[in-house]
Amino acid sequence: MPGVASASAFVRSTGVIDEPRNAPFDEDGAPLLGVSAQGRDGTAPVRLAAGSLAGLTGSTVALPEHVASKIGRGVGSTITMTLGDGTSVTLRVVATFAAERGYETIILPASLVAAHTTDGLTKLILVRATPGTDVRPALAQLAAKHPGVQLADRDSLVAANAADLQTQAWVNYMLVGMLIAYTAVAVVNTLVSSTLRRRREFALQRLTGSTRTQVLRMLITESTLVALAGITLGTLVALACLVPYSAKVSTSAVPTGPLWIYLTVIGAAAALTLASTLIPATTTLRHSPTQPTPAD
Repeated sequence: MPGVASASAFVRSTGVIDEPRNAPFDEDGAPLLGVSAQGRDGTAPVRLAAGSLAGLTGSTVALPEHVASKIGRGVGSTITMTLGDGTSVTLRVVATFAAERGYETIILPASLVAAHTTDGLTKLILVRATPGTDVRPALAQLAAKHPGVQLADRDSLVAANAADLQTQAWVNYMLVGMLIAYTAVAVVNTLVSSTLRRRREFALQRLTGSTRTQVLRMLITESTLVALAGITLGTLVALACLVPYSAKVSTSAVPTGPLWIYLTVIGAAAALTLASTLIPATTTLRHSPTQPTPAD
C-alpha cells in the first residue's frame, strides 16, 4: 500500500536450544519470535550487531549477542533447536543483535515458527510507515474489508500491555499481601505467647525489687534485639535472592528500587515486634505480683 515502508509477520512461540547445550535459558526454554526477512529499516524491534535479517528465510536464526557468545556461535554457524511442537531443526545463524540481559528472544522466520505452533497462523503484522506519512486511514479501510481484523497503533498496544501488566501486578500484590498477613499473624502469636508465659518471671522480678518501668525497659531492649536480628536475617535472605537476579538481568549486582519500600518493611517489622511484646506485658504488669497467675 502507498506509504508503507515495510511490513512483517509477527509470531510468538517457545523453543529449546539442543546443541550447543550451554545456552543461558531456564528449563522453560527460550522465547521465540518469528518475523519476515527484512533490511535494516524493517519492523523487527532489534538492533543488529552482525549479519542481516534479509537472509532470514528457510532454516535460519538470529541470536542475541549474549546467547551467541555463551554458546560460541556466530554468523554462518549452525545450532540445533526443538520448536514448539517438539520438532527438531538445524538452523544457520544469519545475524546477531543486542538484547537486554535476562530478556533475550531468539528470532526465526515467521513461516517456520508459525508452522510449528498449535494453529499454524500468523496473528499479527507489524507495519512501518514511510516518514511523514500517515497510513492509518488506508489500513483502517483495508481492515474493515476483512471481518475480525483489527488495527492498532503503537500507543494502543503500549496502553493494552500496560493494562495487562497492571493487572498482573495487582495479582502479585494480593499474593504478597496474603503472605505478609500470614507471617504477621504467626509472629504476633509467637511473641504474645512467649510474653504471657513469662508472667511468673515478671512477678518474681517485681517481688525482688524491680519496678514496672524497669521490666518494660528490659522487654523493650529484648524486643529491639529480636527486631534487629530479624531485620538483619531477612535482609540477608532477600539479598541472597536479589543479587543474583540483579546481576543476571542488569549490568549491576546491586538491587535497585524505591528505598521507601525497604524502610516500610523494616519499620513494620520493628513496630510489630515491639507491639506484640509490650502490649501483653503491660496488661500482665497491671496485676499485683502477689496475685496468683494461671497455670502455664
